[in-house]
Amino acid sequence: MNGNFELTRGKVALAPVFLALALSAPGHAGVIFSNIALDCGHCGVSIQGQDNTAFSLAAAFTPDQDFSLAGAKARFLVLANSTVDFAIFSNSGNLPGAPLALLGSVNLLENTSGIFAPSGPIPSLDLLAGEEYWLVLTPATGASLVGWQADGTTFQPFAATHDATGLSHWAGVSPQSAQFEIDGAPAATAIPEPGNAWLLMIGIGSVGLMYAKRTRRRRCLEKQNG
Repeated sequence: MNGNFELTRGKVALAPVFLALALSAPGHAGVIFSNIALDCGHCGVSIQGQDNTAFSLAAAFTPDQDFSLAGAKARFLVLANSTVDFAIFSNSGNLPGAPLALLGSVNLLENTSGIFAPSGPIPSLDLLAGEEYWLVLTPATGASLVGWQADGTTFQPFAATHDATGLSHWAGVSPQSAQFEIDGAPAATAIPEPGNAWLLMIGIGSVGLMYAKRTRRRRCLEKQNG
């Protein structure tokens, strides 16, 4: 009896662990916003370092549900060896407000083009449905000269500043079609990850087995006492 009791105690401890692992599985990473389209060549607006009169740029996006930030990317035409810093800012009066997450930098070689993502690591940041946020791109070196390519699938609120840090003096301009993407994972997922579904089944199975053994033991004791 003592051995059976110890085995059952082990199942009691394991079942909640399996359930917790399954139910806490994160959602799939997905796209919060994207207007990425084709390479448009020499189109768009320039991110420039101090050597070319500093110019930082920002484009706004609004999540349609709650997300946890997973990354960002943008389409560039690189006109000189450059480094561009990526950040997510809050919204303040329809302009970039305060920095919420610094996503790292991307080093770009002259005469290249394509979709580029920062080096990371990506900090934890919850993006709320219906709230406007800004992707802010700033020159990290004085010689940086990068075209943020246009002709994206949508036009987004846009802002610019001569502050190379992107921390002040933002001015709104007409909406632009600069191409970018913001990635994230849904903040809440109703269905567990397929790879973790087995954990949920094991947890539920362990709870059921534990309950069945307890029921049989109670009935045996009732018969013995009767």
